[in-house]
Amino acid sequence: MTVIAGDIGGTRSRLAIFEGEARTHERTYASRDFDGLEAVVAKFLEETSARPAVGCFAIAGPVRGGVCRTTNLPWVVDERALASSAGLEAATLVNDFAAQTAGVTLLREGEYELLLEGESDPDAPIAVLGAGTGLGEAYAIRRGGQVEGVIPGEGGHADFAPVDERQITVLRELAAILGGRVSYENVLSGPGIFNIYRALARAGVAPEHAEVTREITAGGDPSAVISKLALGGDAGLCGAALEVFVEVYAQEASNMALRGLALGGVYLAGGVAPKILAALRSPRFEARFRKKPPHEALLANIPVRVVLDTQLGLRGAALLARSRR
Repeated sequence: MTVIAGDIGGTRSRLAIFEGEARTHERTYASRDFDGLEAVVAKFLEETSARPAVGCFAIAGPVRGGVCRTTNLPWVVDERALASSAGLEAATLVNDFAAQTAGVTLLREGEYELLLEGESDPDAPIAVLGAGTGLGEAYAIRRGGQVEGVIPGEGGHADFAPVDERQITVLRELAAILGGRVSYENVLSGPGIFNIYRALARAGVAPEHAEVTREITAGGDPSAVISKLALGGDAGLCGAALEVFVEVYAQEASNMALRGLALGGVYLAGGVAPKILAALRSPRFEARFRKKPPHEALLANIPVRVVLDTQLGLRGAALLARSRR
């Protein structure tokens, strides 16, 4: 069966045609160049001769009654209207991390990195979270190692909870910068790295780095520069910002493991984790993930993996499209 699958984020919209499990056509578009998903799909279908029967689109935001008001884009997407405009028999909208989570079982050797060892229970849930443009979170319900259902969520928008003095400083200063509430997504995302940096700068932890300032002035991506400098050994503000980011990533991954008893394992998806693997491999991440009494023994046995496949959302969406035919 020919299906169209989409992984729709605040920055990029990836679309692909799948014939079975084989991808035959794929394109990536800048999401903000379009006024809605219907326009993106129309552009994509103009560029291929394939005529898919059904589609599934993983989208960043909560889906209710087949409608999604996207979190990081000014779009309202209705799956019925989308199916009609694209000439599909049916179109399904799912939360982007629901698709990522469904796709986890498709991962093969080399498409993930084992970060922390453990023993995966094949009948226990899996937790998937990922920092990218935002922060996605979801659980997979499994039996015999196979996914039987996905529980999507918007946990990235939960209140950020600091656990030490430096994180309390980040919370206080970032609340002042943002004008109020601070969510996990404000800290644990691509833009979150820069948010941590400027919160620590505002608190006078260390001088700002000239290269980061130049990137901001040029309208570039300061988070990418901060990460590069930190991974290169910066011991000042950049290094401190990435340390906090890694600690919070470990803490929230551990929180998800505990909330859902994710004894099947935890997966870090999204675009940020593969780029900072060296930092995630540090003892700092393991300590923040494992050391949570009274459940240190439980957490010590939960494996943590970093997803390296940047197309997992597409693969998961295609899987869901085929299963919902």
